[in-house]
Amino acid sequence: MVETDNFLPIITLILSLVTVVCILLFNFDMMQPPVIVSTVMTLSVLLGTLNIQRWDLFVGSKTALVFLTGIFAFIAGGVFTQYNYLKKSVQNYICFKNYFISTPLILVFTLLVLLLAFMSGMEMYNMSVALGNHDGVMNMIKTIRYPLERGEVEFSRWMSYRNIISMSIATVFLYLYIYQVLFGHETRKRVLLYLLPVIAVVPFFILSTGRRSIVHFILTACVIACIFYQQKNGYNHIIRMKMLKLLGIAGIVSLLCYFSMGFLTGKVSIGGRDPFTIIAHYGGLSVPALDQFLNGVLLENQYIGQNTLMSFYGNLNTLGFHLEKGKSFLPFVQFQGMDSITTNVYTVLYRLIADWSYLGMLLVMFIFGAFLTLWYNHLKYHTSPLSLVLYAHFAYVPFFLFIDDQFMTMLSTQTLYFAALCAILLWIVEKKNVFNTEQKIMKYYEE
Repeated sequence: MVETDNFLPIITLILSLVTVVCILLFNFDMMQPPVIVSTVMTLSVLLGTLNIQRWDLFVGSKTALVFLTGIFAFIAGGVFTQYNYLKKSVQNYICFKNYFISTPLILVFTLLVLLLAFMSGMEMYNMSVALGNHDGVMNMIKTIRYPLERGEVEFSRWMSYRNIISMSIATVFLYLYIYQVLFGHETRKRVLLYLLPVIAVVPFFILSTGRRSIVHFILTACVIACIFYQQKNGYNHIIRMKMLKLLGIAGIVSLLCYFSMGFLTGKVSIGGRDPFTIIAHYGGLSVPALDQFLNGVLLENQYIGQNTLMSFYGNLNTLGFHLEKGKSFLPFVQFQGMDSITTNVYTVLYRLIADWSYLGMLLVMFIFGAFLTLWYNHLKYHTSPLSLVLYAHFAYVPFFLFIDDQFMTMLSTQTLYFAALCAILLWIVEKKNVFNTEQKIMKYYEE
C-alpha cells in the first residue's frame, strides 16, 4: 500500500515547538549543542516544506518517526548532561592571562602558512594539468573537483598534513586574537598583527575545492568569542541576546562566504536560480532524501562501521590492509516536480542507520548530545586554552548534522595531529609570552 500522507509539514511544526522548549530548557543559551541541532533541523525541514510542490518532496510516517526520535535522542543526551552538571554549586576561579606575542614570531608563523599554501597550490596545479587543464591556475579547481568527488583521484597525504599544520596555526592565532580583544592590554592596532596567520590560511579554503571549510572557520571564531564574552560579562539574558546578534552576523557572513567560495570553486553558478533556491537546494532536501533511503533496499556493509569509520579503515589500509572504505560522497537521488533537482545529502542519520541500525543510531545520538553539551558547559566555567581551541574547531558538528554525519570526523588520526600541533603552539606561545594572570570567580548557577 502506497502511503499518501506527507509528514514534512508536521515534522516542521513539531520541531519548531521542540526548538522553543529547548531554548527555554537551556535558559536562552543559543550556543548549547541541543539548541543548535533543533534549530538547524527546524530550518532544514522548513525549507523543504516551502518547496514541497516545486520539487514534489515527500516524507512518510516511517521517516518522520525515525528522524524525530533521532533528534530527540540527541536533545535528551544534552538535557541529561546539563541538569546533572548544573547540580554543582561550587565556585570556580578562571585565570585570565596577559599575552604579548613578539612580531617576529607572528611573522615566522605567517610565512610558514604561506609557504605551505604555495606547496599545496603547486601540487593541485600539477594534478589539474595531468587531468587536462590547459587554462592555467584559475581553472585548476574546476578541473579537479568532479574527478575528486567521483573518487577517481585523491590528494597526497602531504596535502592533508600541510592543511592540518596551517589550520592549527590559524586556529591558535584566531584564539589569541579574540582573547586579546576581550581580555588583553595591547592596543587594538597591535592586536591586528595576530590576524596575519589567520589571513594567510585563506588559500587553503579555496584549495579545499569546497565551501564548508571557511564556514567551519567562521563558526570556530563565533564559538570562541561567545564563550569568552560570557566569561567576561556573565550569563544573563542581556548577554545572551548579544550573543544571538553575533550568531546572526556570523550566519550572514557565512552565507556570503559560502556563495563566494562556490563561485571560486565552480560549485555555484547562477543559471537563473535565485539565492533562496540555492539555499533551499542545499538545506531543504536532506529529510526527503532520507525518506528515499529508508524506503529503499538497505544493503549490508562488508565491514563494521564502513560508512562512519572511514578514517579508521583508511589508516588500516596505510598499514598494508586492503579494505574497502565507505564512500565520502553518497549516491544522488532525484526529485521531480515543477523543477527537477538532485541531492546527495541525507542528514546525519543515513550513515548511522546504515552502519549501526536504528537502535545504534539512537545510542550514538544520545552519547554525542551528552558529550558535546558537557564539553561546552565545562568550557563556559573553566579556562583551558587547548580544550577550547579543540571544541571551537569542531563547533561545526551540531550545525551541520542536517547534512551528514559529523561525529566521526572527531575520531580520526587527523584530530590527534591537530590537537598535538595546537598543544605545541600554545606551549610555545605561553612559554615566554605570558606575563601575569588575573583570577575571577565564576558560579555554576547562571543568573
